[in-house]
Parts: sequence; structure tokens; C-alpha cells
Amino acid sequence: MKTELLTNADATIHGPREAEYGSKLQNFTQIAMLFQGTLATKLLPDARITPEDVALLMMQVKIARLAKSPDHKDSILDLAGYAGCYDELQLQREADTKLLGATVDPRSVG
Repeated sequence: MKTELLTNADATIHGPREAEYGSKLQNFTQIAMLFQGTLATKLLPDARITPEDVALLMMQVKIARLAKSPDHKDSILDLAGYAGCYDELQLQREADTKLLGATVDPRSVG
């Protein structure tokens, strides 16, 4: 049985956020591409930032905020939401979700 927090996190990532941002794989892949460009001079030549890395980094942002404000409910909700996004990324990849335009999933690049 889901707790109220997990129910709310699930409703958020499959409701308003999904309506605003679309496919998690599409959105997180685009973010990964932006991170890749921003960090290009600091990465090893064959290093690739993945959509899952984006979810993990966002979880770390929320963990850092919780370390400062441990009772901040929105950060706890967001942390659960990003964990749900991580899982959804893997499910969308397993379903072979197609990416739009020039978006390239770094895990599909050999």
C-alpha cells in the first residue's frame, strides 16, 4: 500500500508534470544533452551523461536541501518523484520509446 507521500509523488509525475513536460525519457534526455554541453570541457572524451544521471543529480539536489531543511515536505515529495522518474525512464527505454527531433539517448550510442 502506498503512503500518502508516494501517492502524491506518483500523481505529480504522472499528472501535471507529465502534461507540462511530456515523456520523461524525452525530457530527461534533452536535459542530459544540455548538461553534456555545459560540462564538456570537464568530462573525459567518451563520458556521456544519461537521463538516469539527470534523475540522480536532481535527487542529490533534493537531498542537499533536506540536509539544510529536514522537514521541508516539498523536497521530500520531489525526491520521491525523481525516484519515480528514474524508474519511468527505464520503463520507457524498455518500451523502446522513440525520441523526437535530434534528441539522442546517450545509452543508445555505441
